[in-house]
Amino acid sequence: MEKKQKINFEGKLHIVAAVVLILSSVMIWMGYGQDIEYHAERIAAIAQEMKIHPGIYRIYTTNSGGYGYASPLFYGDIFMYPAAFLVALGVDIAIAFRLFLASIMLASYLSMYFCVNSVWGRRTAVLAAYLYAFSPILLADIFIRFAVGEALAFVFLPIVLLGFYRAEEAIDRLDSLIDRYVRTDIFPYYIHSSYRDSFNTPLHCLYKKNLEE
Repeated sequence: MEKKQKINFEGKLHIVAAVVLILSSVMIWMGYGQDIEYHAERIAAIAQEMKIHPGIYRIYTTNSGGYGYASPLFYGDIFMYPAAFLVALGVDIAIAFRLFLASIMLASYLSMYFCVNSVWGRRTAVLAAYLYAFSPILLADIFIRFAVGEALAFVFLPIVLLGFYRAEEAIDRLDSLIDRYVRTDIFPYYIHSSYRDSFNTPLHCLYKKNLEE
């Protein structure tokens, strides 16, 4: 009975999250953000390049009166390629751009869900993903500012945090193994401590160095 109630609760959370995602996606079609013209021009430029030749573009050769515009050298655009491909196929740029924004919101939800689910389970994952995807800053980036780069960062932030969590878990497991196999009645405590520190110190230094870099 308890398991059935748990499944029902999780199912309701998924339904609520799906409804809010759909409503939010509808809101995207009604908005006009601060950066929408700039990002729409980027998608249009990529679509034009796709019609000329396939590849990864570092200069939009059709922009600025044919002189070209090197926006990709300073502002990554690889995640805009699917939207640009739709435009190249004939889809209206407004539709393609808003589908792109809706996909960012959905990807942010799924990213947080799968990362939290791998650690704390489905119920916590649904709640975390719901609160994360509809956080004020992400909603502002999508509905008001249309800040594509900042919004995309929300997709990868849970993955980065999960990586830090797994790295710390690995260090803790190594500490446990050293305690189990090195500390015995044969080894005095000071020998055990020195031996353990000889492993831990380089690992922690390497971990700290990677964080600083």
